[in-house]
Amino acid sequence: MKLSIITIANFFISVSCAPAASYAVHEKRHVGDLRWRPRDVELDSRTVLPLSIGLTQQNLHKGHDFLMDVSHPNSPNYANHWTLEQVAEAFAPTLETINAVKEWLASFGIDEDRISISKSSSWIRLNSTVGEVEKLLRTKYKVYEHSETKKPHLACDDYSLPVDIKSHIDFITPTIGFDAYLIEPRRKRHSNVDQYYLPGDLETFFDNLAPNVPQNYLPTVASIDGGTLQPSISTEDWNHNSEPDLDFEYAIALVYPQEVTLYQVGDSVEGGNFDTFLDAIDGSYCSGDNPPDPTYPDPYSGGYKGPKSCGQFAPTSVISISYGRDEGFFTSSYMNRQCNEYMKLGLAGVTVVASSGDYGVAGNYNQCCTNAGCVGSSGEYTNQAGAAGTFNPSFPGTCEYVTAVGATQMVPGAAITAAEVACEFSIYSGGGFSNNFALPSWQTSAVETYFEYYKPLYSAVLYNNSGRSRGIPDISANGAFYLVALDGVGQHIFGTSASAPTVGSIISLINEQRIASGKKTVGFINPVLYANPSAMNDITRGNNPGCGTSGFSAVPGWDPVTGLGTPNYPALSKVFMALP
Repeated sequence: MKLSIITIANFFISVSCAPAASYAVHEKRHVGDLRWRPRDVELDSRTVLPLSIGLTQQNLHKGHDFLMDVSHPNSPNYANHWTLEQVAEAFAPTLETINAVKEWLASFGIDEDRISISKSSSWIRLNSTVGEVEKLLRTKYKVYEHSETKKPHLACDDYSLPVDIKSHIDFITPTIGFDAYLIEPRRKRHSNVDQYYLPGDLETFFDNLAPNVPQNYLPTVASIDGGTLQPSISTEDWNHNSEPDLDFEYAIALVYPQEVTLYQVGDSVEGGNFDTFLDAIDGSYCSGDNPPDPTYPDPYSGGYKGPKSCGQFAPTSVISISYGRDEGFFTSSYMNRQCNEYMKLGLAGVTVVASSGDYGVAGNYNQCCTNAGCVGSSGEYTNQAGAAGTFNPSFPGTCEYVTAVGATQMVPGAAITAAEVACEFSIYSGGGFSNNFALPSWQTSAVETYFEYYKPLYSAVLYNNSGRSRGIPDISANGAFYLVALDGVGQHIFGTSASAPTVGSIISLINEQRIASGKKTVGFINPVLYANPSAMNDITRGNNPGCGTSGFSAVPGWDPVTGLGTPNYPALSKVFMALP
């Protein structure tokens, strides 16, 4: 009898109190990946659904000004970077936000003992069911399946929140993203980012091209969530080794004897992603970030059985990212929250560089977008302009707190001292304008000049031609004919994934000079780069085609193909060494 009274009380709480609030749509999927198709199955409302609620953080509206205070070359506080503790304290959610969300959950009968709050109070997590979450968010979940991998995911088309709660929540997952695995018995998950360098390849490369590097020299490994190395040649796919081999062969050769660190993310079963990496270096970001975050201890056979890495690794002074996705695959709230993490790293004196993509205006995967979703650029799907979809700028490069790096090449047959051109051999330099991030202050003059003198004839159907959005790349470096030792033999590799670690190595060398002179690391470099364009070699030839078009053209000054140009190391070093 007592049990019945409790059940009735809970029932009245959920139907008479919670629905009384006025709801509004919080997020809605506008563009997706058409390779995800809904299954014609009825989803069991009792299916377990771990819910993560990203709480709004305080002072984010001041983040840009905070960062400019330590990054702008004219600031008296240049390079006076914050500690990670100061960063975490400045942006932690308010107690008002935490209590408001907890009270909202309680109105649906979700007791406080069911929820957990991250160390920094930035995330609230709870284990729920599909049925419960559908009522909580006024939505409907479906099972989607990827046409190639056949992986099943849970997602909804949109979700709503009470109007008095919306301002306290950035976003909730899993919701509109194709990022929540539906766990199916007997089906083992396989990572699509299971990549490793081969120690033997590094030794071969150093022996032949960098004899100053001692034998058996390897990068320091930061093992995140079970990240391990592979000691032998991959028999599955050379792509498992090509990216890491390239990055570390050239980064080590360029900066030795500086230490180079590998953040090896995720075990061989689950893999990892950008969020997993950010978790490991910023504990305030951990516990509840956007899936597909694996569960640790890993329940799968052969998976990592330890705890999730949260804030256990210090960031290096330069972080080079050779991987990326495209804006068309993410929600605005997800990109904004991750971008703010890069802002925080900049405050702490960390330089983050990222490749801009290898398919020109079609981003990282040669996929362009229509109103229906993002698809291959073969022309199977076209927009109203007759091209194969709208341009698809690369993320995280479009984040204003990241230095996006494009690709150039030497002209075949020309003198070695001849001017480079935008890379058009094997790959095309990713570039364009963000559909999510506004034009940052330090880039305003460069972009305005570009639109005044060189504005393309494409309409807004193809790209964000407002002239008020973030443009990429910022700078470039050679991206063609990198000779690497790969799987025991010499091979040529192309891509902005080669350009990014090259730029990262240049910044590391400049940091080394500054530290030797008693100065601090340069941190976020974009304001200095744009204030000193003459420290770059301007690239004025070449295009970055994609989406059925010739893309953009390299022109004098900044352009959305090669940015400001390639670093002139002596000139750039002189600029940074002249700063406090």
